[in-house]
Parts: sequence; structure tokens; C-alpha cells
Amino acid sequence: MKISLIKAVLILFVIISISFVIKDMSKGISNTINNEIEYKIEKMF
Repeated sequence: MKISLIKAVLILFVIISISFVIKDMSKGISNTINNEIEYKIEKMF
């Protein structure tokens, strides 16, 4: 019983940390894409 509880808590922590990493990565990717678009628009004018 204790072992399964520890496993469940560990799995929860892993899922939470992965979701945070994905959020940070998607934020960074969208920021770089926005910067690229702004840079290209500035070069056009």
C-alpha cells in the first residue's frame, strides 16, 4: 500500500513538472516566432 502511494505521488510530480516545462517551452517558442515575424516586417519597410 505505501509503495503504490509513493509511486502515485512521484508520477504526479513528474506530470506536473513536464507540464510546466511544456508551458515554458511553448512560451519561448511563441516569443521567438513573434520576434522573427517582427524582424521580417521591419526589414520589409
